[in-house]
Amino acid sequence: MAAALCSCDKAKVEARFTTVPSGRVVSVRTVEGTSMRILDSVKVSADGSFKYTAAVKKNQPEFFYFYYGDTKLASLLLQQGDKVSVECDTLGNWTVSGSDDCELLRKNEKALAEISARPSVTLRQYIQYYREMTRFVLANSKSLTVVPVLFSSIGDTPVFSQLADGVIFNNVADSLESVYPDSRYIRILRNEGAVRTNQLEINNMLQRAEQASYIDLNFDGMEGKPVVLSKVAKKATLLVFWDVTDAASKMYNLEVLKPLYDKYAAKGLEIYQVGLGADKATWAAAVNEQSFPWINVCDPLGRSIPVYNVTSVPSVLLLTNNNMTLMESITPDSLDKAVRAAL
Repeated sequence: MAAALCSCDKAKVEARFTTVPSGRVVSVRTVEGTSMRILDSVKVSADGSFKYTAAVKKNQPEFFYFYYGDTKLASLLLQQGDKVSVECDTLGNWTVSGSDDCELLRKNEKALAEISARPSVTLRQYIQYYREMTRFVLANSKSLTVVPVLFSSIGDTPVFSQLADGVIFNNVADSLESVYPDSRYIRILRNEGAVRTNQLEINNMLQRAEQASYIDLNFDGMEGKPVVLSKVAKKATLLVFWDVTDAASKMYNLEVLKPLYDKYAAKGLEIYQVGLGADKATWAAAVNEQSFPWINVCDPLGRSIPVYNVTSVPSVLLLTNNNMTLMESITPDSLDKAVRAAL
């Protein structure tokens, strides 16, 4: 049999309705991805009180939401050893004592509810609220109470809706990791920060593309230094995307690209090959294994995939004098003919 849950693994909640409800059951929920998951149900005593003991892992505070029907009674952020008291009604009003985090959570939800209840929110009001929440996040970056703030919305508009907010998500993840290194919310914040940062870089690529007929790329090469595609000073450059874990891509390098490079490199051909589908260590091992003489860069997050609409690998484009041509056929004869014409 499993050992009984020790008191150190618990957080206790004692709650009381200010008016006794007609029903007798309260549901306990938590966040699961982008939705709520019901954890448990609690019976309400005749006097309107109920108790709940939450299982909370060490250094991993967790959010618990108490509902009476469809009405949220309270939102709590609990950690080991917490003893929290809640007073609530059936209209969604509550007070909480015994936890500073729970009180911060309550105040933030109240502020969000107040601005969301307005018939319309002006741009000035939105900006003011965004700035207030940004100040709160920066001042409380080591408290998990910032997590629901960062993912909050006014109507259908996220409060932190800018791609540049990815910096805030990443910085908060760093701060929280120093306090709660095992919390699942660290990964959630980092994922969101990465999505926004990547999209911001893509947008920057698109803006820089006005200077050329193709979108520039800038990824780390084998020496760990960035290699910029537009600065490759050759008459013709093959931009090649490949999956470093794919056997067919490796064979294509040896059977098609290597002979082509050996034949035309001295005449002005360069290959700028982007490794996809693996981290830098795996990519570097694959490149070293095949001893490629051309430019090799790594794109572990796949930022170039949406930019160049890479739908299969290997994928090859020919760049000459700021012009770009997608090679629909990448057979040895087709590439040889196109490169010979470009040179």
